[in-house]
Amino acid sequence: RVDSSVTKAAVHPFAQIITGGAGAPYYQQETHVPWTGKVARFSTRQHYVRIEVSASGAVVKAIDIGGKTFDEFQLPLRQVLPPPSP
Repeated sequence: RVDSSVTKAAVHPFAQIITGGAGAPYYQQETHVPWTGKVARFSTRQHYVRIEVSASGAVVKAIDIGGKTFDEFQLPLRQVLPPPSP
């Protein structure tokens, strides 16, 4: 949670990446839950996530245990606004 009293411009300044590809029992995607429409990708492959950060943002890659990238997306650098003057 971002404290909105710091700046009203801080609207969802964070990306949340959830991965469960480390070997726990797999299950099918639930389709009757409130967040179903917000799930960007779903896979039952064992995998890990590699995040490559640069001055322009980050590249996030989902890589399976065979070393193959099966999903990738970019997170551009967001402008950070200074806190308001007291």
